[in-house]
Amino acid sequence: MAEYFSTSNFEVSVEGLQSKQFSEVEGLRVSIENLPYQEGAMHLQQTKKGRTRFDDLVLRRRFDGDKEFIGWLQECSQKKVLKRSGSIILKDDDQKEVLRFNFTGAWPVAWKAPSFTTKPNENEIGMEEIVLSVETLEMA
Repeated sequence: MAEYFSTSNFEVSVEGLQSKQFSEVEGLRVSIENLPYQEGAMHLQQTKKGRTRFDDLVLRRRFDGDKEFIGWLQECSQKKVLKRSGSIILKDDDQKEVLRFNFTGAWPVAWKAPSFTTKPNENEIGMEEIVLSVETLEMA
């Protein structure tokens, strides 16, 4: 019988960084290009495998002033790109690992600060967003 997992109990681990708590992860997607071609005088179109593509990972968390990710982004923009490996680790109710998505060759391509407002009754918690480009992604 298949076992189903909740997607609300997870942590993000990135090599060399301490931050693990994120409230949202998007972009766990792999696709393979479908290249059409035609052989000789055949009228039938066939397809072959093209490049494998990995979507960017989008990580969101409460903004607490932590400078790890913006520091990494600034370092990549001013110097050589520092690529890291990492994992998104899905856990059960007892905090035991049940599934893992490993990625390699990750580096930050975007960072978004929270919006600020002086509107009354707008006491929302600020969220920051980090976008990582990845070279590989696998479910382990």
